[in-house]
Amino acid sequence: MLSKLLRFSKRQLHTIIVSREIIKPSSPTLSHFKTYNLSLLDQISLNSHTPVVAFYPNLDQTSHDKTKTLELKNSLAKTLTQYYPFAGRVAKTDPTYVDCNDEGVTFIEATNDISLSDFLQRSKHEDLDPLFPDDLIWFDPHIRGDTEGVTCPLAVQVTRFACGGVALASTLSHKVGDGRTILNFINHWAAVTTKKDINPQLQLLVKKMLSKLLRFSRRQLHTIVSREIIKPSSPTPSQLKTYNLSLLDQISINAHQPLIAFYPNLDQTSHDNTKTLELKNSLAKTLTQYYPFAGRVAKTDPTYVDCNDEGVTFIEATNDISLSDFLQRSEHEDLDPLFPDGLIWFDPYIRGDTEGVTCPLAVQVTRFACGGVAVASTLFHKVGDGRTTFNFVNHWAEVTAKKDINPHFLHYPTRSTNLPSVHSARSRVGCVTRSFLFPNRKLNELRAKVTAMTVESGQPVMDPTRVEALSWLLHSRAMAAATKKSSGTFKGSDMVFPVDIRGMLVEKLAPTSIGNLFLAIECRVTSESGLEPHITIGEMRKMKAAFRSIPNLEGVMDIFGQMSLETALEALKRRDESYIYSSMCWFPTYDIDFGWGKPVKVTVGGTMKNATGLMAARGGDGIEATMCLEKEEMKILQNDPELLAFC
Repeated sequence: MLSKLLRFSKRQLHTIIVSREIIKPSSPTLSHFKTYNLSLLDQISLNSHTPVVAFYPNLDQTSHDKTKTLELKNSLAKTLTQYYPFAGRVAKTDPTYVDCNDEGVTFIEATNDISLSDFLQRSKHEDLDPLFPDDLIWFDPHIRGDTEGVTCPLAVQVTRFACGGVALASTLSHKVGDGRTILNFINHWAAVTTKKDINPQLQLLVKKMLSKLLRFSRRQLHTIVSREIIKPSSPTPSQLKTYNLSLLDQISINAHQPLIAFYPNLDQTSHDNTKTLELKNSLAKTLTQYYPFAGRVAKTDPTYVDCNDEGVTFIEATNDISLSDFLQRSEHEDLDPLFPDGLIWFDPYIRGDTEGVTCPLAVQVTRFACGGVAVASTLFHKVGDGRTTFNFVNHWAEVTAKKDINPHFLHYPTRSTNLPSVHSARSRVGCVTRSFLFPNRKLNELRAKVTAMTVESGQPVMDPTRVEALSWLLHSRAMAAATKKSSGTFKGSDMVFPVDIRGMLVEKLAPTSIGNLFLAIECRVTSESGLEPHITIGEMRKMKAAFRSIPNLEGVMDIFGQMSLETALEALKRRDESYIYSSMCWFPTYDIDFGWGKPVKVTVGGTMKNATGLMAARGGDGIEATMCLEKEEMKILQNDPELLAFC
């Protein structure tokens, strides 16, 4: 019992707090790093602090008092400039982010009047407790926080022992980092104190962490400024109040198509005062001709649009980084917050009001720091296809720039189908989207290669187009990546090519026709030999020739009207597991001029597994392929020399 009392008295009486100070980063944290979002792994981790202590013998106590403590404080301040979230504040219960406000970390100095050697020889593990700052040791159901319920992620205590010797203890909130994180931090702090460079591996780790923080913080620093409903400037005539969906519309995917255009160097004040109002007014005028887009449609199995002029959502937002930084450093997933209400591709629960209806169209305008604007729109696929989306945005831009527009609506008789609409099982989970640029010079080399391969096979394909050759290359390399991931096991998967039929039928449709006016070419690929270019490109050409023999749009509707339910279900199931290659190369991509000049970049948003969009590069030099695959397959593809040879 006396032994326990002695140990207890040591903890209570022999460790004395000498000073308490707040150490802040030596340089202020940049504005775009002010929010550090916690990952899901962070958020579900223990609500505790991880304690680590290191003991150093034979330090001269007087020297340490005068010099070492000051060195530790200065080096800690320098280290915190790179570990800036540790100097911020985090909610003590259920935090989702760290406010990187540079308020600093607690630095405590203490003394213990026994020698370090005696302490290490005679103490029990519990005797370490007083060496840690503020008892922040592992589980603490009542983590200390200030009056606003926040706490500092990091705290430090330096304890000097009699006759020389020092203990340096630190505790890190487990919500911010794990054991490896705190050891990395202490090693980095030590390296700064001894004026060494960061360990190269640690430096790389910190660089990667900062890169991820920049991307994630950008998403959170994206701020919604206003939300408004824009209605057509003139009411829709009573005879146009119902817009019937065609059979092609009804069986199309239950999704929104995201399109975004970026415009540089707009004066931000001018945009706030004038441009936004111009966009709203021109949108209202445009909707008088695109009146179904301002109506309401059932979110499941719709057969018509109620053209009631209830209007479209118009969102204004800001992003506090520059447009040039965003375009240079962002990944495809960083586009998501730029689209209104998360309406990006597949959404099995498309937002609707209490009556189960949704607006076909939504718009968001985002202003970037230092000038620059993104105009994003999403159109319900039941109302129109990709060409329709491009036509609408181009016409909206033309109205803004005081030009005429000429949308062409096709009016269908009331007609429903027993064919199922597509509620796709394609998942975004575990997928990434990346872009590849193929310049014309390389595409010409690819076309020559394809021609040579098909001649050698005895079934020559003469003068393959850029899209035909590139689609074959992308699919063959994507399948190679999937095979490599599966340890050499080939799994067949179809290729699907949506084809715009506006200019393909015998009775041609106007290029500005609105609706789902595409047919899909399907190429069955059951073996590796099926990937040969003469097979895939030959099938594409065969089906296109068949489409050109269809007399008119009614002939297209008849094909689907006669299709059995079993045949349709089988086709939809295959298509859901297929690779899709959609060409938008002939769409008016870079003609979207709102009076600000042509955009610097136009792309589709979101991720859709095994889907690829082909779009003409800015300036016309090549094709940009935006491709979505599973992460592991994409990593293989990005290092595929056969693909990169043509980038």
